[in-house]
Amino acid sequence: MLIKSFFNIIIWCGISLALCLVGFLISYFYQGPIIAKELFNSWIFYFDGILVGGVGYGLVWFIRKYGSSLLAQINEVITISEEDLPKIFVYSRRMNSTLWKNTIGIPLTIVGGIIMWNCGYPMEGFAKYYLAISSISIYYIGSYLLTFFIFSLLMFKSLEDSEKRLEVTRNIVPLEFENLNYFFVITSTIGVAGIYLGFRGTLTANFILDPDGIITRKLLIFPVILFLPLTLCYSFYPRYVLKKIYENDIIKKVKEIEEKRRNIPNELISLKDKIEIDMTLSEIREKLIMERDQFPLISLKDSPSLLISIIMVIQFIAQYDTAINEFFKIFSK
Repeated sequence: MLIKSFFNIIIWCGISLALCLVGFLISYFYQGPIIAKELFNSWIFYFDGILVGGVGYGLVWFIRKYGSSLLAQINEVITISEEDLPKIFVYSRRMNSTLWKNTIGIPLTIVGGIIMWNCGYPMEGFAKYYLAISSISIYYIGSYLLTFFIFSLLMFKSLEDSEKRLEVTRNIVPLEFENLNYFFVITSTIGVAGIYLGFRGTLTANFILDPDGIITRKLLIFPVILFLPLTLCYSFYPRYVLKKIYENDIIKKVKEIEEKRRNIPNELISLKDKIEIDMTLSEIREKLIMERDQFPLISLKDSPSLLISIIMVIQFIAQYDTAINEFFKIFSK
């Protein structure tokens, strides 16, 4: 799954480069080599168009391929009651619905487009509009992902609310839960990387911003405020719910074993058989509890290491990324 996600990113990096070359050629023949070269440099070096386009569109393509079957994958490992399935199905359909993606995506894209346009795109004519449309489209891609994340969270909220009626499908091993875990880890990690690259691309972009446009430039933080919190929540909450359901099922199995043991009449078994049964049940119980403890989904004991990792990343960015540094300096003015 990880290799496939990177493969999608590489493909879309190539497509982004191809679109840049198309714009370069059209600009070259209609506006001259100077404008064409400026478009090429803006796309590649200032807006980070290759990486931003590759990561953003690559993640969308990956989610369209694997996210559409997310409910089916969940249904394979969890038996959802007929009472809860309709509501969960509605959220599953909405997170893959073009109508909902447009309902959320178009207004956010318009807002983001107005912010970026007011920053002042370089060049003129075709090259200016081509660069503007291509870069502003990232807001629509971000909104597409945001829609998927929102309804995924709502679907898992419904699963958590109905957890007492849910059962883990028999003969399911932790590896099958781990595949779902990998999906959320991969998509959220690439999503955070995409937010960072997109945000940084707007800071290094060669906008023609007038001296009075400092407020407009501050608004470039809009995608970070909008997308990052939900992406981080999406990275944790579905995995937390899956872990919770799995753990509850383990506890239920242990209780069933203990109940069966208590229901065996003492007069029907010898002392030796009784000891052997107790030992066998004890081994099964310990194995189930150990399996629960080794389940790979995130838990609270991971928080210190995650916190340290986040602090290290923030420190690294603050120390070495001059573009991010320069942007946050404007808030002190």
